[in-house]
Amino acid sequence: MKTAIDTATSLVRIWFICLSICFVTCTSASACFNQAASILFENVPPDIDAPVIVEATIYDYKRNVSDVMGRLWVIMKARVDRVIKCPIDVGPLTIIFIPTACTHAGVGRGIVLGTLRDDPQHGLVLDASHSQRSDPLKWSKEFSQMQTDIWNAWKSSK
Repeated sequence: MKTAIDTATSLVRIWFICLSICFVTCTSASACFNQAASILFENVPPDIDAPVIVEATIYDYKRNVSDVMGRLWVIMKARVDRVIKCPIDVGPLTIIFIPTACTHAGVGRGIVLGTLRDDPQHGLVLDASHSQRSDPLKWSKEFSQMQTDIWNAWKSSK
């Protein structure tokens, strides 16, 4: 027969396990709270120098596309609207980057920084993996609304 102390000890252990599971689950899910990141910039950042800087409209994307080495990438189809710095023409472009848990990926329009490289699977691509990310929380209201409008139009067309 269990005593009151044994019952209390069992309850404390159960609560400890439940709280531990809850903590592990919730902290990984909210690890990006107030730390969202995007490859889109509203303006050209003055403190960042990248080999390629373009203003582009991203009109389609795919997450978790594996490369030949098994790394997961986000592949974005874009149209270059304006060349700011680089040896590239205005027109279609594939943008790739390795996502993090906090990186926003989707359609939109803005300044994209990166490096041009020849990818065996996708041809000439703009690799935005190693460039600094912008903080969507610091975007202007108008720029943020434009991204939301583009996203909503894309979602409704799918």
